[in-house]
Amino acid sequence: MKFVFDSQEKVSLVQGVASGTVGRRQFLRTAAMLGITAATAGAVLTACDNGTKGGSDKKTAYKAGSATLQVELGAEDTKVPYGAGYIGPKARELKKFGDGKTEFSVLTRTFAGQNMKTNKFSVWLEEKTGVKVNYQVVPIGEEGTPKVNNILAGGDLPDAMMLGPAWMGGFSRSQIYIYGQQGLFAPVGKLIDEFAPELLEVFKNVPKLRDDFTAPDGEMYAFPAVNQCYHCRSSEVRMWVNSTWLKRAGLKAPTTLDEFTAMLRAFKEKNPSGLASSVPMSASKAGEGSSFIGYIMQSFGYLPASNVSREGNKLIYAPTQDFYRDGLRYMAGLAKEGLLDKRSFTQTGDELKRQVMNPAGALVGLVQGGSQGSYADVEASNPKARYREYEVIAPVKNGSIGAVCPWDYSAGGVVGLIITKNCKDPETMIRWADAQMNLEVCRSMPSGPLGVGFEWAKKGQLGINGKQATFSRVAAGQDEKNLGWYEWGPYNYQNDVRLSESVDPASGSVEPALYEAGKLYEPFAVAEEKFFTAPFFDESQAAQVGEWETNLGTYLSQSNAKFILGELDINDDKVWDNHKKKFQQLGQDQYLQLLTDTSAK
Repeated sequence: MKFVFDSQEKVSLVQGVASGTVGRRQFLRTAAMLGITAATAGAVLTACDNGTKGGSDKKTAYKAGSATLQVELGAEDTKVPYGAGYIGPKARELKKFGDGKTEFSVLTRTFAGQNMKTNKFSVWLEEKTGVKVNYQVVPIGEEGTPKVNNILAGGDLPDAMMLGPAWMGGFSRSQIYIYGQQGLFAPVGKLIDEFAPELLEVFKNVPKLRDDFTAPDGEMYAFPAVNQCYHCRSSEVRMWVNSTWLKRAGLKAPTTLDEFTAMLRAFKEKNPSGLASSVPMSASKAGEGSSFIGYIMQSFGYLPASNVSREGNKLIYAPTQDFYRDGLRYMAGLAKEGLLDKRSFTQTGDELKRQVMNPAGALVGLVQGGSQGSYADVEASNPKARYREYEVIAPVKNGSIGAVCPWDYSAGGVVGLIITKNCKDPETMIRWADAQMNLEVCRSMPSGPLGVGFEWAKKGQLGINGKQATFSRVAAGQDEKNLGWYEWGPYNYQNDVRLSESVDPASGSVEPALYEAGKLYEPFAVAEEKFFTAPFFDESQAAQVGEWETNLGTYLSQSNAKFILGELDINDDKVWDNHKKKFQQLGQDQYLQLLTDTSAK
């Protein structure tokens, strides 16, 4: 690979790392100061590695399962009930393994009002494991990204990182692979086989999980968390209707596209809220978590969250297909009739939430969101909370087309913990991560320890799935921010764990309603063979894919708004043809080809 730089200083730096006179850490730090992008820096290091390592010196990847397990699972607590056929972690004795003195630095997330040091779960976890942790925190999302990047570039890495999944601002699988190749992240496959009996049990139940986290070089560079969230499989396209409005308009939940349209018209004409500024349907701008486009497109064709689907051996970019045009044409008609809020393409998620939470009454009849918290404040202890006014509606059928719901068929793996090259005791860090896969620990994580945030269920209590419940939430009303963590570290939410929560209205849990929402959408789930998951990418591929996805996504968001609001004529064939050509100019075909090629490896 040939690199061209605009200054002798940059050239000298690259020559130094190639010759070995400049170390990797010094190179990354200096490259950042000189304005060399992270992608280019990574490509330089990879090229240098390839040029200095001969075939006989090439690192041999660890073979999964070849190491011997050195620790055992704790004794099972036989008093904890489980439903018939339960598959998941068990409540087991957890003995201390840390020395209580050695302090590990862990970079993680936080949000306003939360203190990771004094948080009840943090304190309890240290008491149970004997592992002392200094939590270094960054905010969730893009706000925390610059700090994480500076830490990576500076080389002063913590012992470990638990930054959550990519949507939270955490690392993608490809980023983990790239940093693993660069030597910043430690391989953990052998450590898992030696010191992670809880995770090995998960691998037995979900073999695909290990495959999903094994990089092209055969190594694992992250300890996975498990989130087999049933309702999340359709959460990207979930629509909620204000049930009070529906009753006042004398309507039932729609089942067809014609009924859906009629409902919007009734909301406009009858104004069930009685407030002058109400709108039938609203949303927030692209990237803010709520858009009616995904829900409505189900009535026209298959639109996955990635915009890429499989058709046999071919990959399809959905937004350039005929069904997508038909969906835009329908939405343009809604906009023309004043049935959707034109602010939907410019307002933030907070502004949308203020519409729903308006003190005098909700100003929005329909809103799309993965959960109740997407559009309203979830005040679990308040029986009259605004979010309780909204109920889920199923996809609506469109004549012979029916409806097709995007369904997530993945194994449910997300990034749990990453151990860096600076960690002097990776064995203890792996055991710390694995301890959090224990049922009692992973149930304590979101809401506080046993007796504080949850209790074991009693015999005869039913779970969300109708089987024997395993645990019950303790009624809300405490300082919930500092009872537990959010889902940014290791945890073990296999499907039966989530669904074995007892159904207790007093607890204020939103999970039962979300489970019912998932059941409502599953009959419309797309066939699994159409589901596509992006593969691992190396440095140069990741940079190119990132550029294509950004450019295609930005143009798509802009053109969606223009077509729906009538700034572009969706019925003009020439306009539509030029629109499709724009996607090609932005790299659509090359993007699909790269995805095809890398998926085949």
